[in-house]
Amino acid sequence: MWERVMLQPLDLEEIGWIIREHIKSACEFYLRYKDKPHLLIREYPKYEKQARKFLDEDDIEGYNDWLFRLAFKEVLDGE
Repeated sequence: MWERVMLQPLDLEEIGWIIREHIKSACEFYLRYKDKPHLLIREYPKYEKQARKFLDEDDIEGYNDWLFRLAFKEVLDGE
C-alpha cells in the first residue's frame, strides 16, 4: 500500500558545486543571525522592518522561522 521512505542526510557529494556553496552560505547566514535579530538589523538594515516586527511581538521563534526561509530561499527556490 504505502511505501515507507527512509530519511537520509543530505549528501553534498551528489549535488553540484554551486548548490553546495549556496547551502553552505545559507547555513552560515542562518547560524550567524539565529536568535540575534539586533545583529541582523545592524549588519543588514534592509531587513529591519521585517525583523523588528518579531522583536515588537517578542517572538524569537517566529523570527528564526522567518530567518530560515530568508536564508534558504535561493536554495529552496532553485535560483
